Amino acid sequence: MDTKPITKSVKDLVELRDADMLRINREYQRGDAWNIVQKQKLIDSLLRGYHLPVFYLHDITKEVGGKVSSHYEIIDGQQRTNAISDFLKGGFSLLDPREPNSKFPAFMREEDCIWASKTYSDLTPELQDQFSNAKLSIAEIQGDENEARDLFVRLQAGSDLKPQERRDALPGGFCTFVNELGGRLEVAAGHPVFRNVMGMKPDTDRGTTRQFVAQLAMTLFNYMDSHRFCPTDKGTLDDYYYEHVGFNRSASRASVLKSILDNLHDALHGFLGPKPLRHEVLHMTVMAHQWDGKFHDDWLDDLAWALLEFKSATAQAALDARHGVNNDHWNRYVHLTRSASDKVESITSRHNYFTDWMLNFIEPKPIDPKRSFDAWEREYVYLRDGGRCRYAPSDDFCRDNSVMDFRDAHVHHVDPHSKGGKTKLENAVLTHRECNQKIGNRFIAPPGWD
Repeated sequence: MDTKPITKSVKDLVELRDADMLRINREYQRGDAWNIVQKQKLIDSLLRGYHLPVFYLHDITKEVGGKVSSHYEIIDGQQRTNAISDFLKGGFSLLDPREPNSKFPAFMREEDCIWASKTYSDLTPELQDQFSNAKLSIAEIQGDENEARDLFVRLQAGSDLKPQERRDALPGGFCTFVNELGGRLEVAAGHPVFRNVMGMKPDTDRGTTRQFVAQLAMTLFNYMDSHRFCPTDKGTLDDYYYEHVGFNRSASRASVLKSILDNLHDALHGFLGPKPLRHEVLHMTVMAHQWDGKFHDDWLDDLAWALLEFKSATAQAALDARHGVNNDHWNRYVHLTRSASDKVESITSRHNYFTDWMLNFIEPKPIDPKRSFDAWEREYVYLRDGGRCRYAPSDDFCRDNSVMDFRDAHVHHVDPHSKGGKTKLENAVLTHRECNQKIGNRFIAPPGWD
């Protein structure tokens, strides 16, 4: 990466922007995030002759078909650029230091301020000239896209934003995935489980929802890779964002998380008890992954009831603890949500207790580990059913009652395997491929089925 220090005037910067030669890369930037007071104080700083922080601009030059195209992308300095452009075009007036709500230091309130309460057009020609020609320090960056991303991440490390607000602005696939799922409004509305089930407010909570989404995704993905939990503290989360800049939002693991959240939403939407807490949703999410393919998925039908009972046990444990009695539920779960809750040991112990409790309460139906019929069983079913589809003749599924080629025949679980049906001859019937696909994982008895 090459960095060249240059200077440009306020007027130069705005002209570049107006000519579409100074562009915003949405991967880096947060939109117009400054409030009016922040903008007013920036312009006040320029008029006082204060030196602004360096603007980092990525110089992108391309030659195509013998023609050269060149423009800048803002790596750091978007909010300052927005404020400068807005003021120059009459977008707002400046603060009056003597007004109590302006909250200037005492020495400024005691001095005359010739630009107080004025727009750009209200300034004297001398002040307009002073502002338009104020010099800005520019770091002109020449390098590839990944180097620019890395520079942006490092620059943001010193930001005074809340930790998740800073993460929201990071480039890369994991950040975008979290913003979409967590309801950063200019990106997406987010998954309804967070708003509708948990009662979170991603549009006003300054990143709390997205921080939880990031912790949830990080926890599940780490467990999928290692069958272990990871810490969920700030430092670990920051590192995960940085290390997964290239995260593929279309990858299978992203689909797994979305599918689990869909199921939790369906199971808990309209839940009448106290809103599920973040640690409860985290454990339910990992539990759903652990139980997938192991238990018949109708356990989700009992989840709301089970969660309500679990919460009742938690409330009783907290009440008992106030009277000096720490029962097993308190020691193995509740206490671990209040002390060192982001540590691996606490998360692991809580999760083991949570899943054991749910397992004993719900008693999910195990899925037969044998998923497919073997060659002998396929031959037996074909011969037993006379080579004909057991759903024929039927107006709903099959009207073809002719003998089919053995190579095209399918053996179908009447009681679906995914819902706990056994892989045994008593649960098997012969079908066409199309009939098998049409029925899917529904329980539909064929004619004459006992």
